[in-house]
Amino acid sequence: MDQLVGSFVAENVLSLVVLILGSDASVDLVARLAECVSIVTIARATDEHEARKALSVTSPDVAIIEMSTLWADSLFKAAAASPAIGQGGVRTLALGETGAESERRRSQSLSAHGYLHPTCDPAELRSLLVRTTAVDRPAAAVVDAGVVRTLTRREAAVVELIAEGYSNRQIADSLSISEATVKNHVHNLLGKLRVKNRVQAGVAWSSGAVQR
Repeated sequence: MDQLVGSFVAENVLSLVVLILGSDASVDLVARLAECVSIVTIARATDEHEARKALSVTSPDVAIIEMSTLWADSLFKAAAASPAIGQGGVRTLALGETGAESERRRSQSLSAHGYLHPTCDPAELRSLLVRTTAVDRPAAAVVDAGVVRTLTRREAAVVELIAEGYSNRQIADSLSISEATVKNHVHNLLGKLRVKNRVQAGVAWSSGAVQR
């Protein structure tokens, strides 16, 4: 799985984590999403197993699934059963190829929460995300400096490496601790920083959203 995590700092972006699942995510689509949401993650999955793993690891609020993939049908079902901002699972958007009406009808048969026209502009995309998630608030900009002071020296070192893109295994090797210990630190970090996952923790730290 070729996974690329990108963070974007912008005014008035929606406080959402969006995961794009497919084989060839459009750079243009990513750029448009960057104008709308706080975190965009791309998982260029080659099979259903990799796509499900990306869904599990990322825990997104919205999963954009390319309808052209062979595993689209089963992945929509998997996404609906994953934890998200509401009780109904991850909100899903079906990404079409041509914008044909037949694609829109198929997205409904897949029980997607919305259909994403491949050439929609940022304003349309934002409107669709708001309708899909019922979230219409800017992302929280700052984690209070007092919270940061509660981090132990080791937790601060871990989140710094997360922000640099290190995996848990790489962090363990770098700090000469076990991977289980790293996972424990990550768990504590999420609670202290009040973020949902390690991606959000790293983005907040690297973007300056955390005051330290």
